[in-house]
Amino acid sequence: MARHRGHIAAKSGKFHAVIDLGRDEFTGKRRRKWSRGFVSEDDAQRELVRLLHGLDQGENVDPVKITVGMFLTDRWFPVISSELSPTSQKTYKAIMSGHILPYIGKIRLDRLDPTKLDRLYVTLRTEGGHRGGGLAPKTVKNAHGVLSAALTFAVKKGLISRNPALLAEAPGSGRSTIPSPWSAGELRAFLDHVEGDRLKALWWLVPFTGMRRSEALGLDWDDVDLDRGALAVTHTLVDADGGPVRRRETKTTSSRRRISLDPGTLGVLREHRRRQLEDRIAWGEGFTDSGLVFTREDGSALRPAWVSRRFDQLRKQTDLRWIRFHDLRHVWATLALEQGVPMKVVQERLGHSSISITMDVYSHLIEGLDRDAAGLVAGAVLGSSTQSSTQLPAKWRNQPR
Repeated sequence: MARHRGHIAAKSGKFHAVIDLGRDEFTGKRRRKWSRGFVSEDDAQRELVRLLHGLDQGENVDPVKITVGMFLTDRWFPVISSELSPTSQKTYKAIMSGHILPYIGKIRLDRLDPTKLDRLYVTLRTEGGHRGGGLAPKTVKNAHGVLSAALTFAVKKGLISRNPALLAEAPGSGRSTIPSPWSAGELRAFLDHVEGDRLKALWWLVPFTGMRRSEALGLDWDDVDLDRGALAVTHTLVDADGGPVRRRETKTTSSRRRISLDPGTLGVLREHRRRQLEDRIAWGEGFTDSGLVFTREDGSALRPAWVSRRFDQLRKQTDLRWIRFHDLRHVWATLALEQGVPMKVVQERLGHSSISITMDVYSHLIEGLDRDAAGLVAGAVLGSSTQSSTQLPAKWRNQPR
């Protein structure tokens, strides 16, 4: 039995099948589908039955003549944006404006098919970058993810009958890679250079804890235990259009974690705490009591984007290789793995949701560690004729067996 209502209407001497499609969710106007005119009322009745059956089977008998761009910016994003974090909102906008709208924004939504999406992904991979080069595989995959979610929404709202993104050749993300991080010597050189910088403790904390930028900038003094030598990651601070936005908790359960601090880091944090108290006295009533560990001189929150730019300014003052501020996190992870820290410990300290993510990101190190492990076990079993203790990797010498 048909779930949709319809009737036969006579107009200008002909009969039309008319289907009531309900009210448009966005405009509130009632939507009706009129068929072409028939001389015979029986023919119009048969057309009505056909249209109602098609609707029941999920066919789009009333294609809405809107473009992909109109749908994404006017209908889809305004509805789902309230469920996104400020960072995700910025990311979605950047993907749409940079990688989707310039290429398929003018195509009618009901005419978007898998072939057009396949061509889009090829274009992005080969020439989608700002300088004419191709985009990274993960960036193309992110564009596909946004489109797939949006088109699923379009199907749900009856704007199209099927999601073409599910039938397109979904781009792979490729193996996760990271820039070659600084060595221990390079990190020491940078820390020596920033010795007198007001945010010395921030430049120190990230490479000695593996924290994310958002986690370090969202860190409360209430979450730092200087006596027990540990901190709790419970907050993040992210960029938004109106300035820094504080989120009360981290995005995932695995991101909420406890991190132990070494004596050197504890000393730097105590020094930073004393300096912040001096700022409070100097600013008096003008000081903002945000409770954050890392702030501007007046106690207000730092803008994450500004922190990354400041890091690069300091790096340029040295002869050190270019890395991002985020890569200081990779410095800790790389040095930890090279020193024989178990992968599970690295995963938990970094706040990865699974050990497979950690193994994928640092896969380039695993091959070398595997070779070291082969020699270590052979030496333990067969003795010095195969592998002497002096030939073992430095990080594993004199370890209990």
